[in-house]
Formats: sequence, structure tokens, C-alpha cells
Amino acid sequence: MKKLNFFATSSIDELAQPMMAKELSEYSSALSVLNDFAKQQPLLIAASATAVDAENIMHQSHVSVMLVVDQDGHFIGLINTEDLNEQGIMKKLSKGFKRSELLVSDFMRPKSQLQAFDYKELSAASIVDVINTFKESGQQLGLVIDRQLHSIRGLLSTSDIAKKLRLPVDIEVKSSFSHVLAQMHH
Repeated sequence: MKKLNFFATSSIDELAQPMMAKELSEYSSALSVLNDFAKQQPLLIAASATAVDAENIMHQSHVSVMLVVDQDGHFIGLINTEDLNEQGIMKKLSKGFKRSELLVSDFMRPKSQLQAFDYKELSAASIVDVINTFKESGQQLGLVIDRQLHSIRGLLSTSDIAKKLRLPVDIEVKSSFSHVLAQMHH
């Protein structure tokens, strides 16, 4: 057995960051901004979990989207911080619900209402193609499906694209994609 040494960290204050092989631009491959579930496990939550738990997990994990699964682990929808906004919660509370009784299933977007990009088509597209599609649709996120394997392959979001392109984004406020586009052209 090899003995490993411990070293002091008092003089270390930088965190390692993922490095990109090259600088990204809006003309880079769309796959370079994909949250690819084949490479990184998505954050999942049960439909039966409380909305309060979902809010806490998203806040603690620094994510704005979670995939929702049923009791058998099958994908049934997604929930994001926008879905769990205070206005939606207040509507439910005004109908007599208690905050602790509100479930993820009360706020999630069912998969029947979601649009998705095709992975194969996306692999031949650029980031600007994704941006323009989001802009035309008015959506801020889109699932990516592998139609050959019949699986959810990943997720694209406007906020992730803005971060990866190193555009200024106010984390507290959802940025509109027109704002992202405007930033790219400056």
C-alpha cells in the first residue's frame, strides 16, 4: 500500500475550473453547450416530493431545472425555479392548501407539454442556431432527445448558454434570450 501525504491548504485560494479546448463562440457546435446526460447525471426529483423540498434542492445545488420522475423512476416532466415562483405558490395557498402540502406534481410541466431538440439534428447545428430557435419560440430551455434510443439525452438552457459564452447574466433575474442575443452582438 502506498502512503499518501496531506498538505496544508492555507495558501491556496483558487478553485480549479473546467477548461475549454478552445474559446466558444456563437458559431461553435451546439453540443458544446449541451448539458449531456450521457456525461453527467441530471438532477432528479420525485413527483411526490414537496415543492418546498424542490426549492431547497435547487437552491442548494445552484440549478434552476430538475427532471421529475414517477415512483418507478420514469421521466414524467420537469420543474424549474420559474414554476415554483411565489405567485404560483400564493394561488395554491389561497385555495386552502398548506405550503407543506404542495407537491412537485402541482407545479411541474408534464412531458406532454414539453418541446425537445433532436440530438442528431443538434449535432450538426451551431450555438447561434439554438439561440435563434429559442428566440423564435420564446422558450428559455429545451430538452434534447435521442430519437433512436428513445431517451432524454440532455438539456439546453438560455442561462447556461450565456454562462458558457461568458456573457454577463444577472443570476437573480431570468435573462430573456433577446438580452443574450444583444450581448453577443456588442
